[in-house]
Amino acid sequence: MCSVPYSGANHGVALLLGTKDESLCTQSSGKRWISVFAAYNVSDEIKTLHQNLEWHCKSNSAGGVCRQAPVGLSVHGLRSEATRLDYTDGSIEVYVITQAGKPDPDFDPSVPSINYDESLHTNAQNYDADLEVFRAVLNNLKIAPGSH
Repeated sequence: MCSVPYSGANHGVALLLGTKDESLCTQSSGKRWISVFAAYNVSDEIKTLHQNLEWHCKSNSAGGVCRQAPVGLSVHGLRSEATRLDYTDGSIEVYVITQAGKPDPDFDPSVPSINYDESLHTNAQNYDADLEVFRAVLNNLKIAPGSH
């Protein structure tokens, strides 16, 4: 398990797939992993699940093309949306987006306050086996929905 190496703040965890080599945690390529990332929903431009998913598709810098995600990917008990990104280098990412937490009435009382991004980072050779592990993680992930 690695701390997710995004910004300076730790917003989640990453589970390495196919290796126990922790030195890969800090490398940007050459690894496969599943991550669970959480952050406050504070962007005026990205409020809904669909907007969050569209942002992932538009903001990737590696030339990924969004496609339909495999059927049945979701976080139990919460509305979820999913997509698959296929990159020109052969890597594949599958994103499952959900939201939870008590809405902030001073921000937007109709939108949960936390965005959760669950993702699989893999390649074509390991896709099917890694997708099974990703499904197991999603099926066992417990996120409190908050009060609505």
